[in-house]
Amino acid sequence: MGNLRKLKRTLEKSSGVQKEPENLFSRIDSGIIGKVEVVEVKKDAELKKPLEEMNFDELWEELIRVANREYDGHFMLLRFTTNWRCCFGTVEADPMTTLYMAEGTTLEEAIRNALKNRVDADKILKMAEEAE
Repeated sequence: MGNLRKLKRTLEKSSGVQKEPENLFSRIDSGIIGKVEVVEVKKDAELKKPLEEMNFDELWEELIRVANREYDGHFMLLRFTTNWRCCFGTVEADPMTTLYMAEGTTLEEAIRNALKNRVDADKILKMAEEAE
């Protein structure tokens, strides 16, 4: 029940309108389409702590949360001899695209950079096209 209260407070803050989470429905022209799945929505500003202070488990949870919320659950992690690469979405792993993925000497650093800069497949492909 605590999660429902938390969601209700979040909805009240964001919309100014009180809504009961149990009664949320999608509506088009006053017709009920179906019940909406209630998910906890966090904005970057609402993170419990800054990305720089997060440990691996917290970074991993945040990576998955952002991927699920904004990128249909997709992200890529690549390990090379000297570094890690990370991005949201999926791209063909070739030298030009991997060059623009978020980079780190550790897995944590690559994830942190991808989260901080929201490095995604669309940005990568655009930068790769502009470089050609």
